[in-house]
Amino acid sequence: MLRTLTICAFILGLTVVAFAQDEPAPKGKVKAETQFSVKSTKAIDAETSKVGEDVNFILTAAVEADGMKLDEGAEFLARIVNIERLSDDNESSKISILFDFIQSGEEFMPCKAVIVSIENGPPDMKVETSETFEGGTMLVMAGKNLKIPEGSIFKIKLIQDVEQ
Repeated sequence: MLRTLTICAFILGLTVVAFAQDEPAPKGKVKAETQFSVKSTKAIDAETSKVGEDVNFILTAAVEADGMKLDEGAEFLARIVNIERLSDDNESSKISILFDFIQSGEEFMPCKAVIVSIENGPPDMKVETSETFEGGTMLVMAGKNLKIPEGSIFKIKLIQDVEQ
């Protein structure tokens, strides 16, 4: 009887330990405030772009930090969340962009990042924090509709750690 109880207690203990396992620890992370360059895969145009449209960016150089590596060519998946076109009511055009994920190989990782600047961007364009969309960036062009050509280089900054 004692032997049977001991075996049952042992099996119950193994079961509890097996089901109590936490998620595996992240392999590594890239910390918030890290900045790097990405290249746009399509044009962004206040006249023709639409809210909800994907705007993706390709990492121009590998990033390695805290045991995590993002290979050159990793894709930053973002979307347009707001557009205000130049009109009688709007003296400037505005496009708000929100980053969602990084795709590196087959892996998708949540990503929160903001645009810091655009190399050779339109000289009158401003880069601002979106007041409406938390973690979003608003691109503003006074006096005309904003147009950024495909292949433009953007400097972006993580605002939250990215864990693998």
